[in-house]
Amino acid sequence: MPECFAIARLRDWQFIAGIEFLVMRKLLWYADVWDDGRTWPAWVVADSSRRNAQARKFDGSDWHGIHGAKAKSLPGSKSEFLIGACDVGDRPIVALCEGQPDFVAALGCVWFEDISPKAVAPVCLTGTGNKEISASMLPCFQDKIVVIPVHNDADGGGRQAAEGWSRQLSGRARSIEWIHFDEFARRGVTKKDGRPIKDLADWHTLLGHDEDNDLPLQIFSSNSAVVTAAEAYAASHPNIIPDAEIFPF
Repeated sequence: MPECFAIARLRDWQFIAGIEFLVMRKLLWYADVWDDGRTWPAWVVADSSRRNAQARKFDGSDWHGIHGAKAKSLPGSKSEFLIGACDVGDRPIVALCEGQPDFVAALGCVWFEDISPKAVAPVCLTGTGNKEISASMLPCFQDKIVVIPVHNDADGGGRQAAEGWSRQLSGRARSIEWIHFDEFARRGVTKKDGRPIKDLADWHTLLGHDEDNDLPLQIFSSNSAVVTAAEAYAASHPNIIPDAEIFPF
């Protein structure tokens, strides 16, 4: 549990509910990872296949051994395997995320909007420049409602990636829905420091700060298909809550 709070503090999130849900599903771990002559406490995202595991330091610092990158692939990882894809199961909604922070933020954002997290499967693309879904991963999206938080990148890279994924999933997914973070700027919604909201992890930093939670945008619950599918799934699946203790990888 202390590790969950450490991640929330690092990301400036006000609650750990979404992090706990990942721990319960065994999609989030901790490990001591070697870098720069010593081991560092790190949080790791990986699914039951263990084919791709990505680590970030709990103190938020860079990995010196890989030229200052924030995320490090653990030995044996293959970026073509989407983290979480093999564990989607019968969940009707897939949150297709670019990178670790959005992956870890997804269920917390869903929970905050009173959508049942049990109906949503976060899936993560990793690796610099990894903008395609490998053919072996496509069956995991069959007949799913796929929600893509589109990164608001200055160079348009987030939109280009979302367009590519949408083309790949067209005809396979039940529907494809985008979260447009560039819309936040048009509505005057920014991070607490005034900078633009780039992604789902940035959006999470705003949740829970005011008593009324009076934010001008609902990014999941504004979609009726998502709400309906989540309600139906929650009604047919009992609420089993296992131990949320985070385990070593």
